[in-house]
Amino acid sequence: PIEGRSGGIVGFGARRADWVDPEGAKYLNSSESALYRKSTVLYGLGPAKIDIRRRRQAWLVEGYLDVIALHQAGLPYAVAACGTALAKEHAEILRRMVDEVVTFYDGDQAGRAATYKAAQLLMAQGLRVRVVDLPQGEDPDSYVRTKGVESVEKLVDQAPSAGDFFVARARTSIAGGG
Repeated sequence: PIEGRSGGIVGFGARRADWVDPEGAKYLNSSESALYRKSTVLYGLGPAKIDIRRRRQAWLVEGYLDVIALHQAGLPYAVAACGTALAKEHAEILRRMVDEVVTFYDGDQAGRAATYKAAQLLMAQGLRVRVVDLPQGEDPDSYVRTKGVESVEKLVDQAPSAGDFFVARARTSIAGGG
């Protein structure tokens, strides 16, 4: 179930279980309606709201399973855009609740590209942004399951600002390190 801002269920989402078509959509969502607009709903915000307001920080992840795994591990700060890229409306919702967003996307090229776009959007809303750079092939779900809560907390605590992260990536790229 996907909760709206008032806490009521506005739609449903799922991760596809069959991997026959690797090019197809990985996540399936209810169609948009008067109640459910993907650009205005953050998955996991309902259960995370009190904790992220208290901490003044949200962790932005890519998918439902990442949110669920982090919440189950006792890290209730994760939220995700529902079946779409982060939108300006998502950033505005977060801006009203927190001072800082930690992007915690998958450790692959698509995750790094999404990190860059999300960071730009969030910073344009006046939010501080820090970046967790997971190892290649990892996502928050797999990382918390294999490395544990303390390792996740350490990654978040040591995450550089988005500006520092992208400057370091550019230097590495220019130097020929990818």
